Amino acid sequence: MNAAQVQQQVSTQRVEMVTLLPVLRLGQVVGTRNFVALFADETQLNTAVHLILDKYRFGDWGLVSIRSKALNDEALDTTSPGRVVAKYSIKAPTGRYVDIFVITEWDRSVTTLMLTEDY
Repeated sequence: MNAAQVQQQVSTQRVEMVTLLPVLRLGQVVGTRNFVALFADETQLNTAVHLILDKYRFGDWGLVSIRSKALNDEALDTTSPGRVVAKYSIKAPTGRYVDIFVITEWDRSVTTLMLTEDY
């Protein structure tokens, strides 16, 4: 195939863009004292929160069971919303891995980030 044929093929291909929309309103985002204390400064804290919530608000429920994932998906129904719970494992600034739970209340007023011992 010569350069002209490649150009023609590329120009005739249709590219569709997909825009992802969040599946969940978070309300006010808060963290427990233990969660906040994991991070040495506000920059580390904000980075971790954004990384976690970017997965969460688009429906990545992390390490919860299949049953919990199904319950979360059901809770997205606006006619009978329920509480949404996700679990992620992150590498803390100390170098150790820590489990983080994220919970959004049924009325979507508050989303809390917490450690296992806070749950």
